[in-house]
Amino acid sequence: MTGLQPSTKYYYVYGSDADGYAQEAFFTTAPAFGDQSLVKSQKDGSNEPGADEKPSVAITSSIAAEVANGYTMNVHNGDLAYADGFLADWDNYYEQISLFTRFLPFMTVPGNHERDTLNSGDAFTFPGANDARGECGIVYSRRQSMPQQPGQTKSVMVSAGSWGLRLYYSFNYGPIHFLQYDSESPYGPGTVQRQWIENDLKSVDRSKTPWLLVGVHRMFYCDSSDYRSNDDGDQTVAARMRASLEDLFNEYKIDAMFFGHQHAYARTCPTYKNQCKPSKGEESTGTLNILNGNTTAVYYEPSAPIYFLIGNAGRAVGTADFLEDPQPAIFPNYNLKYGYMRLRANATHLITEAVQSPAGYIMDAVTIVKNNETAPAPPTKHDLVQGALSNLTRDALTQPLQLPGALNDLTSAIKG
Repeated sequence: MTGLQPSTKYYYVYGSDADGYAQEAFFTTAPAFGDQSLVKSQKDGSNEPGADEKPSVAITSSIAAEVANGYTMNVHNGDLAYADGFLADWDNYYEQISLFTRFLPFMTVPGNHERDTLNSGDAFTFPGANDARGECGIVYSRRQSMPQQPGQTKSVMVSAGSWGLRLYYSFNYGPIHFLQYDSESPYGPGTVQRQWIENDLKSVDRSKTPWLLVGVHRMFYCDSSDYRSNDDGDQTVAARMRASLEDLFNEYKIDAMFFGHQHAYARTCPTYKNQCKPSKGEESTGTLNILNGNTTAVYYEPSAPIYFLIGNAGRAVGTADFLEDPQPAIFPNYNLKYGYMRLRANATHLITEAVQSPAGYIMDAVTIVKNNETAPAPPTKHDLVQGALSNLTRDALTQPLQLPGALNDLTSAIKG
């Protein structure tokens, strides 16, 4: 579509006279480039509807409820449907998430369950790295049409007998530049993707988009006991990515990185070379560095990025036996609970909230401050009640099976 105005709500229906029309829905367009007023986004990961993914149903409803609270985009960093070659699972998945994708842009990168297939040109040679079961990223690339950079084609042949799917991209959204790269395709020095990453970082105008956020599927830093030496092990992959990209990201001063893969929530301190780095000021509450703790933190002009694991949106969360003992010092918060993340930003403040679902409480809240101006205010009780009432009305008319969840949300908002 062309000719749309920035920061504008558009209503739409789709269908035909012959087959009927869908319920009316809406979406809100992105702010104009350089607009540094408040924007709201959500992030989630591993969000599927299968037998061991039942919590994803409640989380999908929770994410949909955020539409009424002013959130206008959803970012999902890989492992979407877990179809693993069973294509009907993709249809089931899209039906489930239509609760929010009818109202929000849905920005994604591929994970191992969309891309990894032996001898298909992905980044792995280990025979067990075959999680997509023959999909090779083709199904994902046809269903998730992400932005393409100037001169970049969606699919190119990079060598005989392999696919060079370019499933990486960047975009601006209000005061944020999102760089979304593909951990399942080669990204080391000399690769096409690495050159693209360097060029994209060089192109960012921090006077227009002061926040530089990176998204990827695999973990850049991880609390994992998986030290397998093959090229698919958690710690092996993380060390390889850091060796290839950490200095580059530090040079261009990215603010934060978001990833999935491991089914949990975690957050580091400002980190470089596996060590916490100083900020000009720092405040925190709650008990840090314990499993399943609830914490808040404010970092004033941190000197290194903060890394977020958001892989807890539906697929069975991990258990403590796959974590390191003791917990690495760079992780002040690690939660084996289901949920998703809210993100808000203006020119000077970026706020993340890891929300437990369906209970709705905040497991971890982080504010990154570029100076001492006032932070964006959280939604008021009135805002939350109005949003819950709006969702209840919508569900009563179009989604009666969601009414119990909507009633619970309203009750929680009133109790506040």
